[in-house]
Amino acid sequence: MITEARLRQIFTPLTGDPSPRVHRTLSGNINTILKVEANGRMYGLRIRSQEQVYRYEPDLMKEVFISWLLDPAHAGANDAEKARALSQLRTAQRGAGRKSSGIEPTGLAFDWSRQILPQPYFVYEWIEGEPLRDDPDEQLYQAAGRALASLHQVRLDARYGEPCLRQRIRQKGHRTAPDAFLTSHGTEYGIIARPGDPTAARLRTTHTRNTGAAGFTGTRQRP
Repeated sequence: MITEARLRQIFTPLTGDPSPRVHRTLSGNINTILKVEANGRMYGLRIRSQEQVYRYEPDLMKEVFISWLLDPAHAGANDAEKARALSQLRTAQRGAGRKSSGIEPTGLAFDWSRQILPQPYFVYEWIEGEPLRDDPDEQLYQAAGRALASLHQVRLDARYGEPCLRQRIRQKGHRTAPDAFLTSHGTEYGIIARPGDPTAARLRTTHTRNTGAAGFTGTRQRP
């Protein structure tokens, strides 16, 4: 997946360690994540290894822009300032420096210039733990909901409050086509439920309780 020479190119400038070591490799549908030790600390290296699956975002590691949006220093930024920051990141293509709002892992470096690796990558401080699905504790889900609610605080002024703004799943004839839609912040979300099923009400209640964000404003059946 990655040679020792390329691993050194990525980690030695960041950590000073001339011999970083891979401890673990995790593979998903889009990314390959390496758990890397350098100078006695653990880091994550996320590589977008399956780019054929992820063609719609070829020149951006979204964690970088999300960290910018979540930075309290940018809380008052308007749409023009957010667009300018995104443009600067896309032009730079690479960068380094500790960045985190406290919600996401602390990012250390990003690079989609493809000068070191042929795929975009992101380096961050490793967080030990198990997948949430493997430890279904209610308090953990509540904490995840609060983190999600903080993400919902980020707004693009021109994209909220527009009644005509729709994101619908239209898969007629497919068994996973949504049977009802819920509207939140001007965006429609499809859900799977039989007509009359209480799923819509449960989802609305759970969304409000677990995320602390504004609840869904309405429901309708699939046309």
